[in-house]
Amino acid sequence: MPVRLGSLEQLLLLALLRLGDDAYGVPIRDEIEERTGRVISPGAIYTALDRLETLSERSRARDFKQVYAERGPAGDVEVMEFITMALIAEHDAATKLRANYDALVADPKTQAVIGSILQDESRHITYLNGWLKRFEQRFSRRAVAAARQRLEATYEELDGLYYGALHEYLEGAAA
Repeated sequence: MPVRLGSLEQLLLLALLRLGDDAYGVPIRDEIEERTGRVISPGAIYTALDRLETLSERSRARDFKQVYAERGPAGDVEVMEFITMALIAEHDAATKLRANYDALVADPKTQAVIGSILQDESRHITYLNGWLKRFEQRFSRRAVAAARQRLEATYEELDGLYYGALHEYLEGAAA
């Protein structure tokens, strides 16, 4: 059976990273509510924490063949979602690289390096889009679009939380 982290587990991991040694039920719930506006019951917090602990224990196994055998092969939907996430990340990286490329007009050598990386990103995006077209034929255009929309929302939420935490860390380090 595939192992997937739900949005709650992803939020829990981010809250655990932010809170450090102060991470336990109530502060975790408060952190998630403050950052996302989501109200989560204590029971849901503890259930998700138990699941994360179980996954962590399983990932510590030394026999990688056993871990893979328990998990099983990835199905078509998982592969489509993985490719979609890779495409979303590539688009995000290309957008940020373009902004840096444009800002570095006064530094042509660095701009040339970033331009080369942008060309690679463009090739990756084209390749991944080709795969998604194949999945649209296998499933449906609507199913692929729905998965992409869901994954883009998750990516944006996690991206915002990450950069928010990074900003707070840098402010604290500068103080």
